[in-house]
Amino acid sequence: MLSVYDILAASRIIPGDGTPVPFESRIDVGNAPQGILVSSNGQRAYVANFLSRDLMVLDLSTATNPVVIARVASTTEPLVASVANGKRLFYRSRSPQHSKDNYIACASCHADGGMEDGQTWDFTQRGEGLRNTIDLRGRAGMGHGPVHWSANFDEIQDFENDIVNHFGGTGLAQDGQPPNPPLGTSNAGRSPDLDDLAAYVGSLARSPSSPGRKYDQTLTAAALRGKQLFVSPVLKCTECHLPPRFTDSAMTFVLRDVGTLAPSSGQRLGGPLSGLDTPTLIGLAGSAPYLHDGSAPTLQAVLTSRNLNDQHGVTSDLTSAQISDLVAYLLSIDDGQFDEVIDNDGDGMSDSWELLYALSPNDPDDAASDFDRDGVTNRAEFMAATDPTEFYSKLVIAARLQPPGSIQLRIPTAKSLSYTLETFDSLTGIPGQITFSGDGADFQIESLTTRPHKFYRIRVNQP
Repeated sequence: MLSVYDILAASRIIPGDGTPVPFESRIDVGNAPQGILVSSNGQRAYVANFLSRDLMVLDLSTATNPVVIARVASTTEPLVASVANGKRLFYRSRSPQHSKDNYIACASCHADGGMEDGQTWDFTQRGEGLRNTIDLRGRAGMGHGPVHWSANFDEIQDFENDIVNHFGGTGLAQDGQPPNPPLGTSNAGRSPDLDDLAAYVGSLARSPSSPGRKYDQTLTAAALRGKQLFVSPVLKCTECHLPPRFTDSAMTFVLRDVGTLAPSSGQRLGGPLSGLDTPTLIGLAGSAPYLHDGSAPTLQAVLTSRNLNDQHGVTSDLTSAQISDLVAYLLSIDDGQFDEVIDNDGDGMSDSWELLYALSPNDPDDAASDFDRDGVTNRAEFMAATDPTEFYSKLVIAARLQPPGSIQLRIPTAKSLSYTLETFDSLTGIPGQITFSGDGADFQIESLTTRPHKFYRIRVNQP
């Protein structure tokens, strides 16, 4: 919905006093509007409707009565019908079905279709307690066992309880009956919309790639050391977080107390809370803060100050360096297929990198190819951690003359790589050198020169 407000009237309302801001007009612009641009003369508005897959043009000649004058399709629907409908429902807050007064949707806490909001919510009045929002990506709905920290839902359709009892909506079932309580009679099959919502949440089967991995998606040296600690029987990490799902959660409802429960942890469905469902470790890099109550701002805290008596893995004997290595590994856990570098065809490009860019790990000849025709071979792009499918992605030095007498250099970098910038006053001279580490951003430097010519070369330092 697009709402038109009287800014002057709204400014008279004291924030936080509970007084709603009245709107002058409201118009249905489509599914999941995510951006609006108003022309400089205030006569036109352009609204991007993410899930209607279109751009809507509105006439604002009469500000209190906007009129839709055009809709332009931006793309065809890429999702299957049930998942596409479920995604629209996930983003929708429309009254009366989804919530009271259009105030909340599933995407309000799980932005971009699954990403958690980084918040800890107090659900005490709902028979639970403090609960840190869980990222839905990579869990495939029920693919990792029951839902929530207390395993209080055994099907995604149980969210009908949230929609009706807590969002204030009439629900998606629309069969005249109240929601069936969680863990009781199934809510599945009560309506296509409710099942489509479950289909969409179930489609979130992949987690985002971890930024802690190297450019070819393999583990750093620190993460490889941390992996050896993680799988060690001494630490006992894999007793609960067993790869490849990194959880022992199952519909048999195995709840564990790892020493993090507190009075604020509350209950489970209004009854005793004996323990917590084991969360997967996949996607930890994007899910801070940690633990069910968000009480650990970092994974270092999870392994140290919030791990009293070694109930959450035997970590008290680890050195600070070992803790750092273990954290490096935990932050690298995603859906990656490879941890160590493997080069099956011996072409100098790792298998994981070749698969990442749709090259063949069984064809050594593709190393000398230049698929994006940017003048750089695939192997050279691998060595520089650039994109072999993108013409403008290559290791180059951009130079700009800065008067008086200096040159500004800009060099794209990749994480985990080291570079050496060489400077020459002549092609036969001895170069000056500057070595620096990449961080994924452009490296910038100004080079002073009093000569008519200056030469530069950038090298990637191989480990």
